[in-house]
Amino acid sequence: MQPAAFDSSNPLGKSGYGHEGNGNLYVVRTFETGGVDALLGQTNVCPLLRLWRERVEIMTNSASLDRRIFLSSAASTAGLLLGASPAQAVPAKDFSAVDAALAAAVKAGDAPWAALLVTKGGADLYAGAYGVPINHVDVLRSATKVATVTAVLTLVEKKQLGLEDPVSHYIPAFTGEKAAITIRQLLSMSSGLRSSINEFSDAAPLSESVAVIASAPLAAPPGTRFIYGNLGLTVAGRVAEIVSGKSWDSFFQDALADPLKLDFSYVPLETGRLGGGGRTSLSSYGRLLKLHLAGGALDGVRIISPALVAQMQVSNGAAFTNPIPQIEAHGYGMGWWFDRLRADGSARIISDPGAWGAYPWIDRDRQYGAFVFVRKELADGVALVNKIRPLIDRALDG
Repeated sequence: MQPAAFDSSNPLGKSGYGHEGNGNLYVVRTFETGGVDALLGQTNVCPLLRLWRERVEIMTNSASLDRRIFLSSAASTAGLLLGASPAQAVPAKDFSAVDAALAAAVKAGDAPWAALLVTKGGADLYAGAYGVPINHVDVLRSATKVATVTAVLTLVEKKQLGLEDPVSHYIPAFTGEKAAITIRQLLSMSSGLRSSINEFSDAAPLSESVAVIASAPLAAPPGTRFIYGNLGLTVAGRVAEIVSGKSWDSFFQDALADPLKLDFSYVPLETGRLGGGGRTSLSSYGRLLKLHLAGGALDGVRIISPALVAQMQVSNGAAFTNPIPQIEAHGYGMGWWFDRLRADGSARIISDPGAWGAYPWIDRDRQYGAFVFVRKELADGVALVNKIRPLIDRALDG
C-alpha cells in the first residue's frame, strides 16, 4: 500500500507518520509541530507504535532544522520493514547514524537543507529532511537524466522507436556524418555532439533547439567518444515528440509521471532542460529508484522491460574519460554514471548526480537505492554522499 498524502489535518503538520489499514507502520518522516506525546496520544496510531515508545528518540536541533522523530531497529521485533507491505516484511535496520549525519551536515552549514531517502525491496527504509519539509520540490540539474532516458525508452518498450534507429529517420536535418547518429548514442552521450551550444534559448520549443544542434559541427565521429552534455537528450526528446505526436511535457506526463504517480516537471535552464531542468520531490525520485530496482515495473505497472533497465546500466562502448573532477566515475551507460565497478568491469554502483548537489544512486549488489537531495554545489553533494553512503551500507549490512 502506498503512503497516504500528508495534509494539514495531521496533528504533526505537513509531514508526519502514517499507517496501513491493518495497523502496520509504513513510514515515519520529519514533522513540524507536536512531539512524541502528541504522536503517541493519537487514537489512530497503530498499537505497534505504542510498543516502541521507549525506542523513540526526539532530536531537537537549531531553529533552522525541522524537529524530527526517529524509530530505530525495534521494528525488527515485529518483522516489519518501514515502508513495506506484510509480504515484503524483513527486519528493520538502524539508521540512527545516518539520520545524525544528515542533521549534522545542515547544522554545520554544509548545505542549507538536506533530505535523504533510502529504498529497498519496494519499501522506504529511511526518509528524512532537515531545513525543508519532507515533500520539498526543487531542481535536480543533471540528476534529471535518468528520468528523461527512462521516458524515451517507453517508446522503445512499445516498439515505436528502436535504439539503433538513426536520428535522421525522424529528423532529416541531421545529414552527412550526423545522419548516422543512433538513438542509443543520443542517450549514452556517445553521439559525437558537442557538450553544449549557446545559440538557442532553453525556453524555446525543442524543434527550434534541435534545428540549431543539427546545423552545428560534431565534436567527434558518432560512437567514438563519451562527451557529457545535454544536447543528445534534447534531440532524443524531440524524437519522442515526433513519434508520440505530443509536446515533451505531455509525453513525459503520460509516459512516466502519471503511471508512476510522480510530482515531476521540467523548467528551462541554460544547460538544457531535458538533461538538467527536472524538478521533483524526494518521494517522487524515490519511486523512480524503485522502478529501476524492480526491473522496470512498479505497483503492477510495467514501464520498461528488465532488458532495457539492464541496458541503461551497461557501458556505451565509447572511449571514456571522466570530465567532472568532483565525482569518481569509471564509465557511463544511458543516464547512469558508474561510481564503482565489480571485478569483471560491470557497474556495481550507478549514479546520476547534478550540479547543485542532488545525488541519486543504486547499489546493484546490495540492491538498494538512495537519493541525497540538496541544493548547493556538486562538490557539497558529493561530500555528503561520501559521509552518508558508508553509514547506509553499515546499517544495511548490520
